[in-house]
Amino acid sequence: MSTAGLVTLSDLIDQVRSESDQINSQFVTDLEVVTYISNSYKELYDLLISAYGEDYYVAKRASFLTDGNLDMYPLPDGVLTFTDDNGNSFIAPPFYKLLGLDYQLSPNNPQGYITLKTFPFSERNRFSVPNFASFYGFTNLRYRLAGNNLFLTPIPAAGQPLRLYYIPRPVNLVNQIVASSTISTNIITTSDVLTPQVGMQFFGSGVSSNTTITAVNSMPATFSATFSASASTITVSSATGLLVGQTLTDTTTPGNFLSNTTITSIVGTAVGISNSTQGASAGSPGDTIFVNPYITLSTPVLNSTINNVFKMFSYTQTVDGISGWEEYVVIDGAGKILAKEESDVTVMGVRKDAMIKRIEGIAANRDPGSAAKTADVATGSLWDGGGEGNNGFGGGSY
Repeated sequence: MSTAGLVTLSDLIDQVRSESDQINSQFVTDLEVVTYISNSYKELYDLLISAYGEDYYVAKRASFLTDGNLDMYPLPDGVLTFTDDNGNSFIAPPFYKLLGLDYQLSPNNPQGYITLKTFPFSERNRFSVPNFASFYGFTNLRYRLAGNNLFLTPIPAAGQPLRLYYIPRPVNLVNQIVASSTISTNIITTSDVLTPQVGMQFFGSGVSSNTTITAVNSMPATFSATFSASASTITVSSATGLLVGQTLTDTTTPGNFLSNTTITSIVGTAVGISNSTQGASAGSPGDTIFVNPYITLSTPVLNSTINNVFKMFSYTQTVDGISGWEEYVVIDGAGKILAKEESDVTVMGVRKDAMIKRIEGIAANRDPGSAAKTADVATGSLWDGGGEGNNGFGGGSY
């Protein structure tokens, strides 16, 4: 990706503060400024993707195989794995808008794709005959969006390759996770280890200012432990990799530990825990203990928290202003600050309107040598029988 239009979050913060005359003021914190910037950037993102015929933020093509049993397949969510054009697995960014869906007739032919058509919901059962496809490029497979899923009809046969063209959601410049912590430790336990990144600024209950993420341990660990009933200390075979503040779960007998039980001390192989072991089954030797994923902070938290929301952002995060269009973000963000302090926002409103007109006028003219055109859906083909949706039998329409 070209870096010509990229601008860092740190630079945007400075520009927004300058426009709103907040350079040396803490009337708004950096977290608040970044929140304004993030929301304004999403507005700019929508303006650009709505510019007719211009695909500014197209994601990498994502493919998957049907299983022969389901008619609903999940869209990319930033967690699920798909396949790229080279056959490699990757985590596709979260879905926002669909551009098209292709069906590959032959897995060994990279050119053997055909475009699938949609179906209206009222005709969801019209195509409920066995799914088929021919080497002439004909198929009765249809699709429509259904929430966070692709709804296919009829149920496709197993092993059919489908390829998504889509626009991803705009990135969140301010991210948040639900996590737990123990007082006076720098360990935050969370199941979301995809969002935090080393170097991010970290905010939340009990977190000191200027705290950053120093490490992300994304791999949960297991170890063997022995303990007695109502014990506040367990004995482990090895304490390597264990840290004060980590959350523990007994996977052998889940009731042995209360929820959110954490490590409070480590002395050799003796591990102190925040809640005494529970139940008559405690005392079973060699129980398997699960250590939840966690992140490490640059400073200890000041109080314990359970399932609290923490926020984070990175000053080095970049956004693509394409051709100086980040000025829209700056103007809109500054206007929100001025509105908060009840200052006059008239000038910012006028400038914002001017930016919208500029973006709408220029964005849709990205390829002036070959203007976009309306898709031809009426021209006959072997499949359509001279008109859209005739099924090749010379009459009727979908």
